[in-house]
Amino acid sequence: MAKSFTHLHVHTEYSMLDGASRIGEVVGAAAADGQPAIGITDHGNMYGVLPMYQAARDAGIVPIIGTEFYQAFEARTERPVRRGSKVDDSGGEVEGGRKAYYHLTALAENQTGYRNLIQLSSRAFLEGYYQKPKVDWELLETYHEGIIATTGCLGGHVLQRLLNGDEPGALAAAGRLQDIFGKDNLMKFIASLAVLIVVPSLAGLGSPAAATRGSGDTGRIAFTHADPATGRLDVAVIRADGSHLKLLTRDLTL
Repeated sequence: MAKSFTHLHVHTEYSMLDGASRIGEVVGAAAADGQPAIGITDHGNMYGVLPMYQAARDAGIVPIIGTEFYQAFEARTERPVRRGSKVDDSGGEVEGGRKAYYHLTALAENQTGYRNLIQLSSRAFLEGYYQKPKVDWELLETYHEGIIATTGCLGGHVLQRLLNGDEPGALAAAGRLQDIFGKDNLMKFIASLAVLIVVPSLAGLGSPAAATRGSGDTGRIAFTHADPATGRLDVAVIRADGSHLKLLTRDLTL
């Protein structure tokens, strides 16, 4: 079982108030378990990328570089005003029932994707910082090449709309992401709390899905198989109708 999956959605000690995993410990645990690779997707930053990369290489497993962006509702120049005192991991509600910001998990497929993740992260801090460093749709369109993105966790644009009963809005948001990243480079997150609404609601997209499960300190699980000798990694994804598995072969080394 260990050789059939890896943790792709991982928050480390560099995810303030969210991650509890020390990089050395989480890499060591993955290697000891026989997992072929380990991801890093800290909230809003890439500070842990170099320590994670080195630790994974030293442990003989494939480092999968990524981040979980904070994303604006529309534009990174927005200055939303929070309503009430309740603050959740999406910043609480603002005018119109929207969130102050949303989540978007992204992984580097290759060197180009890695450089684009750096561009997105840097410009989020330089141009989109209000409460959190945020990217927006314009930046994603500019720096999408070489990135594998997801429809996001419960804090993402898609699932927030589904949770609010807005299925057309969820499909529109997912379609917008698919137009940016491409059908094969956008994965639908199927989480245990949302599987009943995500699968039928997004079935029409045709893009693959990543099976996930929340974990307080080691992130989410997606099924993979990797060859550390070549750096090739096969991501096993479940089609929206649940009928079969599809393998996407990616080169996720740097």
